[in-house]
Amino acid sequence: MQHANPPKPKLEDIVQQFPKLFDVKENATPQYFKPYTVPFALRDKVEAEIQRLEKEGVLKKIETSDWATQSHCTCFKD
Repeated sequence: MQHANPPKPKLEDIVQQFPKLFDVKENATPQYFKPYTVPFALRDKVEAEIQRLEKEGVLKKIETSDWATQSHCTCFKD
């Protein structure tokens, strides 16, 4: 029997399950990429999704980091 809404894994669980994906070499040079500009028409939706992912523990808000990469928003019709 499958659950209609199975529990979603927390970030810590994913990192433990797939350690190679999150392996950072000891002497790695930090990389920082300027974020993409979110179109004004999508800003509210993107902000709501980020807040949802923070609440679920997928994302964690930080103030500063030497490491950063761009994210890309794709909208799908429901």
